[in-house]
Amino acid sequence: YTKDGTQLYQTTFDAWFSGVTPCGSPFDPWIFFDNHSNRFVMLTVALNTGTQKSEFLISVSTTSSAMGSWWNYKLDATVNGGTPTTNWADYPKVGFDSSFGIYITANMFSFTGGFQYSKIRVIQKSQLYSGAAVSWYDFWGMQNADASLAFTIQPCDTLSSETYEYLVNTDHYSSGDGLTVWRITKAWYPSLTRVGTVNIGSYTIPPDAEQMGSGTRIDTIDCRLYNAVCQNGYVYAAFPEAYDWGSGVRSIIRHLKINPATLTAVWNTGYGATNSYYWMPAISCDANNSLYLVFSRSGPTEYASIRYTGRRVTDGSLQGSAQLAPGLGPYVRTDGSGRNRWGDYGGIGIDPSAPQTAWIYHEYATAINTWATEMGRVTFASEYALSNDTPVTFSAIPKAFSFQIKNYDWAGVAINPSTDHDIRIDDNSNFSSPYASSAYTGTVRDFVVTNGHNWGDVTHYAQATYGTPSPYIIEAEWEAFDLAAGGPYNDSMGSGEVIQMYEILPTAGVPYTLTVDVTSGSADLDVFIYSHGRTSGSRSNADWSAQTAVPGGDEVINFTPSVSGYYGIVVINENGASANYTISYATCTLPPPPASPSPADGATGVSTSVTLDWSDCAGATSYDVYLGTAPSPPYVGNVAISQFNPGTLSCNAHYYWRVVAKNSCGNNSGPEWDFYTVNCSPWSMLTPDNPDDIDAGNID
Repeated sequence: YTKDGTQLYQTTFDAWFSGVTPCGSPFDPWIFFDNHSNRFVMLTVALNTGTQKSEFLISVSTTSSAMGSWWNYKLDATVNGGTPTTNWADYPKVGFDSSFGIYITANMFSFTGGFQYSKIRVIQKSQLYSGAAVSWYDFWGMQNADASLAFTIQPCDTLSSETYEYLVNTDHYSSGDGLTVWRITKAWYPSLTRVGTVNIGSYTIPPDAEQMGSGTRIDTIDCRLYNAVCQNGYVYAAFPEAYDWGSGVRSIIRHLKINPATLTAVWNTGYGATNSYYWMPAISCDANNSLYLVFSRSGPTEYASIRYTGRRVTDGSLQGSAQLAPGLGPYVRTDGSGRNRWGDYGGIGIDPSAPQTAWIYHEYATAINTWATEMGRVTFASEYALSNDTPVTFSAIPKAFSFQIKNYDWAGVAINPSTDHDIRIDDNSNFSSPYASSAYTGTVRDFVVTNGHNWGDVTHYAQATYGTPSPYIIEAEWEAFDLAAGGPYNDSMGSGEVIQMYEILPTAGVPYTLTVDVTSGSADLDVFIYSHGRTSGSRSNADWSAQTAVPGGDEVINFTPSVSGYYGIVVINENGASANYTISYATCTLPPPPASPSPADGATGVSTSVTLDWSDCAGATSYDVYLGTAPSPPYVGNVAISQFNPGTLSCNAHYYWRVVAKNSCGNNSGPEWDFYTVNCSPWSMLTPDNPDDIDAGNID
């Protein structure tokens, strides 16, 4: 199916796996998308009791497209490693890690009857995902801490990068009080460790579910886990259990968030309602630690339906459930043991292209004694609506926010974190492709800006992301003050404020000076400029910025726009203090080039103690002087007045010099001049006026 529900392909498992010739018809299928390797993986099993064969059937897409080609594998499930047994695989499950392998589990039963043990099979992705022949490593006979055999071990779909692959199981499927945690090293040869048991409090097997229109109840099976997910260091799982509401025992769902490193339960809560039965849950969690849960529900006044719920990390409990598909009739289809079985194959997948979206599916009664599968897309769409120029404090994240963009105005969103928090924005609440983000480390104020001249009047979305949840302030500003040339404009920044936005309309090619002058207070204000042609920006890619990191200090930016248009100005409060300040921008005039040199250009006989002089340059705040005995002379000093004393010069030397007038707008150099110093020798040649008047002879 496409995401809009259009069917693209349909076949049977017999036909799909016909190329590997299974020993029997496939059953108990599972499928997942490996978000790390961008592959679809399908697992099912085949059984032939007559020939005593049992097989794991695996199919892997060769690309990220399910409509492309696939590789199919058939693996002997009866062997432990390479050792033959007389056991067959039932109730298979499959998980994956971020880099190394996939992990298949199954409950192993004897061909002559009876549960024997659970098995874990580890297969390397490098073999499986390349179409090569695969080898495997098996573990079997795992025991809980009380020496009972582990049953229905669930490998995690590991959606984040973790050191280990974790697996979990309830310590007893009928009644118990613990969750056993396992881990496997991601190496060949792998090692399996029972990490320990998480005490989750007592639980007992749930009653079968009543349903409207029939006295035959639906089998809720037992207290086994139905799937497991690992995300950001936590393991999520759920199972049904009995609960007495006082008016009778019902089936409810226990949902768990486990820290496998400390063997503690962060969330350990039952979910249900007085007159309803909740069973067969599937659970998942997105990258923001928001939980999703889909399950079956029925009762005396309800046919078997599909419901779903969720819980953000900031929620105190699961939210109220919503209906994906209503039950439409009673369901009675008993097996040879008299059980009115129900499909325990609901599932959830996090959309890799929209990581705050989950795709859910489950079974419901679509007519009398008829079942069907329904799929749906769910997301936490209730973003917190930010108000303009109003900082808001939150105690933890993740959080999604909406903010407005106004036509002809720049807008921005900034975050003031107590630990490392980042910010990103998107025009889609699913954050499938954020168009701007800022991810500085530590408590740096991350911010992003967007140009309303490109978007018009629309709603966009911001998302705060984090390493460790902690308090933070977030503020949006979307009515940028139009700052006219000249000024200054008086403004202030409160201690809780993070961002102020302004907009200017400069002319291309004209130099300007933007000044933020703190008149009182100790806020450390930094300023950033974004050019007209940009759609968005962040802290790291401003076109111009001034960040002197001096509380109460001023910021000055000299800039020359390359195009005319509306430029966005961001002022950020870096230290959370308050301040009154002025902001202004004005055209910037360079001083004229120095002229009227003294000594004059080309002068001779210049004294070796000369003071260099030139005309005053209007607007100059200082002058750089260059002087030497060759063209392009070196820099020798800076002075505030239009004179320079070079000290004693060399006699009879040819000097070159120039002066650069400077101010805050830039530099303007005069031409290169030269002069000759006087000949300072104490001896000179006497040349007689009339050589003929000199007599030869002796000189006394």
